[in-house]
Amino acid sequence: MYHILAGTGGCILNAAVFSSAWLICYRIADYEAFTFELRGPGSFESRLANYTKTAETLIGLSSGSVVLLAGSSILKSNGRLPWFYASPLALLGMSVVCGIFFIGLLNFFYEGYLNFPNSYTRLKYSLVQALGFSSLICFGLAYAWLVLTLTDH
Repeated sequence: MYHILAGTGGCILNAAVFSSAWLICYRIADYEAFTFELRGPGSFESRLANYTKTAETLIGLSSGSVVLLAGSSILKSNGRLPWFYASPLALLGMSVVCGIFFIGLLNFFYEGYLNFPNSYTRLKYSLVQALGFSSLICFGLAYAWLVLTLTDH
């Protein structure tokens, strides 16, 4: 009998969350180009620091959770976690990946904007928004999934 690879559900859910978030963010964005600095040169840098710290906190919580759950398998006799933890762990891992891309692309696009003010397009804006929201949503869904898994088994 063929079995689907453990963790596939978490990856599929992440793809659905990211695709939905990107589509919504793209549709909501009304302009073809966006500005980072509404209040003059350098005004976005303090906001950039806030975004980065928030994403770093989320990345730390997600990766710490993965390490804690995976590390707890050492205490088991066979050294492996049950298969039903794979999808929530994959979702936490994808939360980390989305968060890292959020920080990296936000900084990259901001640097490009400083050199070419009309370079922050609707596509880039919606991508950054979707990555940030996907990281947050996947983190919440992963913990909800873990709670359901832990209380059901």
